[in-house]
Amino acid sequence: MKQRGRIGCGCLTLIVIALIAVAISLHPATLRFVGKRFEYADKAVSAQAIVVPFFVEDRQGELHSEAIREFFSGSAKKIFVEDAPIFRTRIYKLFLLMAKERGVKERDTEAIETEGDLAQRMLRIEAFLYKRGVRTALLLCPSYASLRLHVLTKERERVRFFIRPCPVSYFEKQTWWKDPLSRSLLVKEASAICAHYLQRFKYGAKREEGKG
Repeated sequence: MKQRGRIGCGCLTLIVIALIAVAISLHPATLRFVGKRFEYADKAVSAQAIVVPFFVEDRQGELHSEAIREFFSGSAKKIFVEDAPIFRTRIYKLFLLMAKERGVKERDTEAIETEGDLAQRMLRIEAFLYKRGVRTALLLCPSYASLRLHVLTKERERVRFFIRPCPVSYFEKQTWWKDPLSRSLLVKEASAICAHYLQRFKYGAKREEGKG
């Protein structure tokens, strides 16, 4: 993301870290409540497509496995996978291997090329789906990132996204404050959500929508 769109984000991150540090000293029930504030889910629906954004932490392809389960449950007729380089191959190539082993045909899948931060990538995904005639999409994501994706997509007009949070093994939802990775993920989410609203306050919604 362009640096001018992240005014004050460094200080904001420090503030978020300080707040979470204070929260760690609180009662576990309070901490679980804090963690749940980052989770958002739309009501179960069927859609035209299933979309799997790329999260670097998802090393075992848990979201992709969930996409295949949703496909066979009848949630949608096609799976769109956000592609990205990983080691010496591509995410989509690895997904195809998994999908074919489980009975999903290649014609029922498609890769989406993106770049930038999550907000920019979601704009590109929306534009890609719209050109393919997709107007409703089931968006799979880790539970901790579901609120941010709701914030990023709730005002999208060309494609309606239904957020489906998925449990992932690397995020300790019930005891996130005890696990370093889980804590860092929530700090990242809190900082990114705050930065998003600060950017919109500074530049307005039109600048963001114009990127699509």
